[in-house]
Amino acid sequence: MKPYFLIWVSLILLTSESVHAQKTLTFNAAYTADFARNIKGGLEQNNAYLGNLDLTVSFDTENANWWKGGQFFAYILNNHGCSLSQYIGDIQGVDNIEAEANTRLYQLWYQQNFRSFSFLIGQHDFNSEFSSTEFGSTLINSSFGIQPDISANVPVSIFPVATLGVILNLKLSDQLVVATGLYDGDPGTQEFNPNSLDPRLDPSEGLMSVVEFRFLNEIETNLNTSLKIGAWFHTNDSDYGFYGILDQRIFNETEDKSQGLGIFTQIGIAPSKNSVVDYYYSFGIHYKGIFKERNDDNLVLAFGSVNILNDSWKNQNRFNIKNETVIEFSYQAKINKYFSIHPDLQYVINPGTEGKINNAFVGILRLVLEY
Repeated sequence: MKPYFLIWVSLILLTSESVHAQKTLTFNAAYTADFARNIKGGLEQNNAYLGNLDLTVSFDTENANWWKGGQFFAYILNNHGCSLSQYIGDIQGVDNIEAEANTRLYQLWYQQNFRSFSFLIGQHDFNSEFSSTEFGSTLINSSFGIQPDISANVPVSIFPVATLGVILNLKLSDQLVVATGLYDGDPGTQEFNPNSLDPRLDPSEGLMSVVEFRFLNEIETNLNTSLKIGAWFHTNDSDYGFYGILDQRIFNETEDKSQGLGIFTQIGIAPSKNSVVDYYYSFGIHYKGIFKERNDDNLVLAFGSVNILNDSWKNQNRFNIKNETVIEFSYQAKINKYFSIHPDLQYVINPGTEGKINNAFVGILRLVLEY
């Protein structure tokens, strides 16, 4: 831990005189508390508490009068509490902050921005850059974050354990960006790399590569269309897949162009014979500011379904059920800029594709305090 501690101390000392009106060094903190219960079905009716602490620091080289376009970033993560999925038996993960209790160095990277090009190098979260939907981002089920056609098939640098990567972004026009990433093929498990402090590159772990094309079309009425098309490849076992993500604004409220109704969809396929999940799809509707004087609140209703391909998995399933589907209703209420309340309901159909496990009804109350 000493090298990372020295980096933090050095940044603070070097910038202590230049942090005035400009934001050279920016600290952020957030605490998420999930009070959850498997209300009906699944494996067991029981309560669970999950906690997540995020601490980040960002250093801007331009504001420090060093050089233009540079940013250092560090992210410390702490998780605690118990598992919710242990009471449900699901595949997708009903709570996206569920992780083994530990404190971790989650991310540590440097990014350099030019006029139409940028590169990033360091320990980095794949899902913060690739395979993400804006309108589904407030949902709590993990599949609406990182798609299971990626996360269930290959080791990938995502929450809660990240690894080394290099990311390049090229802006071809105002409407088109192409991004590509190359990551160490195995970030390590929570058991064997609990603090994310083992960034060794081992040829036996292979490499994870991804390319994503991003199309953004904003017409005069501000009805934005965001389309992402991507492909990934893992050198171990030659696993590969393709995905598409669409965020489409349907209409805006006249008073505020950022408010209104939108839809999103995710589609992913992994046709390799080594895949556990061969396809995943989702669809959802999102409304920001549906209630008067609640302009920053987000309401989302969505479903996501994952299909199991792997024969060894199916051979253990005497009911021959291949898919698990989740339906999620979520409302995020922003009380003020520091605090939000987030009630969430999920209905999991065919948990774990086991057949013998009853459909589960899950309730989560998420409280978020951020500064």
